[in-house]
Amino acid sequence: MNYYNIKNNIRKKIVIGTVGAIRELKQIHKIPEIISDILSDQNNLLFEWHIYGKVASDSEEYFKNFVQKLKEHDLEKYCLLKGYCDQKEIFSKINILVHLGKDEAFGRVFIEAMACGIPVIAIDSGGAKEVVKNNKTGFIIKENEHKSFSRKILKLINSKTLITEMGLKGRKDISKRFNSVEHVKSITSIYNTIL
Repeated sequence: MNYYNIKNNIRKKIVIGTVGAIRELKQIHKIPEIISDILSDQNNLLFEWHIYGKVASDSEEYFKNFVQKLKEHDLEKYCLLKGYCDQKEIFSKINILVHLGKDEAFGRVFIEAMACGIPVIAIDSGGAKEVVKNNKTGFIIKENEHKSFSRKILKLINSKTLITEMGLKGRKDISKRFNSVEHVKSITSIYNTIL
């Protein structure tokens, strides 16, 4: 796997990103509540939450309801809907990847973000717990604990040093575990066991 050579550029305004096809399984409907929690704790923070991805054809009503919820709570200035963008653009803009979806089979998006030096906050299910090392390369949160998401996002927003440290640890970890040499060794080991 080729890793992106993108330096995590931490600006005054922290950019949180959510990446993937927009459908109910990805649980973006939790974002307004998380943003409201963050703002109720510290309303002077400079951050934006970018949502990248196309709306799935079976989720147009779900997406419409989500946009309405943003408007009702006056959160449109914090949550920007970016649509489909290429990976280089996405990972050069965001500082933190937040993944609210459950049952992510493998979680390639976690590996992509971490390879770019971006810490990940995700639900404790599927690929997230296999890829993200809790409290080292990001945070793993139990499902339905949106307040924990808010607290961990705040922790990172308030410590650019922590964003950088977790990002560097994630990049190092991914380059060790998910490179072609290690992959070939793993496959060879499986073949040797079978033969």
